Amino acid sequence: MTNTSIDAKKAENSPFRIVTAKMLIDLPPKAFEDFDQGTYTYMNALIMQYVEEFNGIVLAYENIKLCDTSGYIYEDSPYCHFYVQADFVIWDASKGCRLTGKVIRQSPTHIALLLYESFNVKIFRDCIPDDVFKWKDNEEFFNAMISDKQLELDKLYQDGEWINERTGESLTDKCIAFEVLG
Repeated sequence: MTNTSIDAKKAENSPFRIVTAKMLIDLPPKAFEDFDQGTYTYMNALIMQYVEEFNGIVLAYENIKLCDTSGYIYEDSPYCHFYVQADFVIWDASKGCRLTGKVIRQSPTHIALLLYESFNVKIFRDCIPDDVFKWKDNEEFFNAMISDKQLELDKLYQDGEWINERTGESLTDKCIAFEVLG
C-alpha cells in the first residue's frame, strides 16, 4: 500500500480505533468485469493483516469511495491504480491499553491468553506480579515421572499452573485484565 493519508479516532486506552484513509489500490484487468467486486476483493485481503501505515491490524472496513473518475496505468504494470477512501476499524494494542483475556495455556515462563476470541497474547514471567500470582508445581505430574505412573492425557504435559496468591484460585480458563507495557 502506498500514498496513504490517514485521519484516526481512538478512545483513550482502547485497542480499537477508526481510521479514515485515502489509499492507492491496484486492480488487475480481470477486476473490471465487476469493478465493485474487484475493489472488495482487494480490500478484503487487508482484513486480519497488520498494515504498517495504520500501525495496527485491519478488522473491518466500510464507506468505500472512489476518489477519482479514472485510474492510472503505469508503463511497467498491467494493473490499473485507483485512489479510494474508506473507514477502517483497526486493532492496535499499544502501550497503556487495558485488555482482558482468557487464560488458555500456562507454563512457568508465561501465561498465554486469548483476546476477543482472535488474538493470542503472552505475558512473560518477569511481567507477572509476584505479589498477585505464583506458580504452583503439579505434584502429581512430578510424582508420576518418578514412579513411572500413567497419567490422564490432559495432565501428561501439565507441569503446574498459575494461582492467585490471595485466593489460591487457579487461573485455568479464567479471564485476567492487564495493561500493555510496551
